[in-house]
Amino acid sequence: MFFLTPAPTHARPSSAPTDFRKAHGHNRRQEPGTASLVTRLAPLFDLGLFPANPGATVPFEESLNERVVFKMNELPTDRVKAALTEFVIVQLHGHALRGEQPRHLTRLMVFDEANRIAKCPGLEALAREGRAFGVGIVLGTQFPGDIPEEIAGNIASQLFLHNNQVSHRRHVVKQVLGTTTSAEAQNLLQQFGALSTCEGLFVNQHHSRSFVSIWPHWQRR
Repeated sequence: MFFLTPAPTHARPSSAPTDFRKAHGHNRRQEPGTASLVTRLAPLFDLGLFPANPGATVPFEESLNERVVFKMNELPTDRVKAALTEFVIVQLHGHALRGEQPRHLTRLMVFDEANRIAKCPGLEALAREGRAFGVGIVLGTQFPGDIPEEIAGNIASQLFLHNNQVSHRRHVVKQVLGTTTSAEAQNLLQQFGALSTCEGLFVNQHHSRSFVSIWPHWQRR
């Protein structure tokens, strides 16, 4: 378990991290106006994410030296999943901002079913600034429209796999070319529609539009 604390951006060096358990207990004793907040925070405390003895937990910085997988599928609600993901993103972003700028990849964050956290404010901030601090982001989702333009625009390489829905293919072409009405766009639509399973369109600054075949994991084994 990680002991998650907010990453202060303007706090003085001597400032102590916020004790969420004390803050939660304080809110529970306040006027009824805080009842909604306490109810929304309750699942996080039920999961034991804020232990009374943080010294017995693994510091977040130490976890960065290992490969770590956060399994969110067993958490109670999508809101809790999004909240925990935001905690991790903000913590990593704050850690990166306090460190050096290596200008090369030092760690990679991979998000499966990224549509669940695509609207997290921290994700957009990390996508904008993470590259300078050596943080790479991989977002995987079923539909191209799940990722907001503000985030998609900061993803250097994009792979669009075969999709059998015309509206989704049109979204891809518009994202790549900025239009769906030109002759070039119509030609790309036709090519994209002819793809088969495990085939896709790969785009980055080195490959403006490259059609590729994916080697599935069951064949790699």
